[in-house]
Amino acid sequence: IVDLVDADSNVFGGFVGPARDSDGDGIPNYLDEDSDDDTVSDADENDPDGDNFGPDDTDGDGLPDFIDIDDDNDGELTADEWDFDGNGIGPDDCDEDGLWDYLDTDLCSVILPEGFSPNNDGVNDVWNARGLDRFPNHTLVIFNRWGNKVFEAAPYKSDWGGENVFGLSIGNELPDGTYYYIIEYNDGITPPTKGWVYIKR
Repeated sequence: IVDLVDADSNVFGGFVGPARDSDGDGIPNYLDEDSDDDTVSDADENDPDGDNFGPDDTDGDGLPDFIDIDDDNDGELTADEWDFDGNGIGPDDCDEDGLWDYLDTDLCSVILPEGFSPNNDGVNDVWNARGLDRFPNHTLVIFNRWGNKVFEAAPYKSDWGGENVFGLSIGNELPDGTYYYIIEYNDGITPPTKGWVYIKR
């Protein structure tokens, strides 16, 4: 008989099934203090809106926050937003609007990953630049190391999978390596961003 008692006192007991192990760490949810392994404890994710009714499902996707790795469904993982500024203290509220970052669909800054792995394994297959939707008129151009344009978008939809959209005689899949980008925000205020991104398949 599986014990449904709340053995770790995290208030959930066997809420999602007595033997379920959402994060695959070998500890059933009812014994796990962080059932989705997102760095935020189940107790903290139980009732973040403070209405005394939980567990909450902030984004309404059918997964309670304590087993949802993206509580607000904004494309930014809860683990990355909990301590957005990296000072070791969370939860953060970078725009000071009263909503913790991990529950706030408005990103405070543009986040440009330094790499991705477009190998069709369903994980990190596209360059997921986040926060660009705050600049609806932005343009993005990506170049190879010889200065040849390989990708261009206006606006960018976080859908580049490491292809040369201008085509090559040997195919359009770009080889592993470093590529360079320029983002023009076109808002009359924000200066362009220049940087690099590494492809490792």
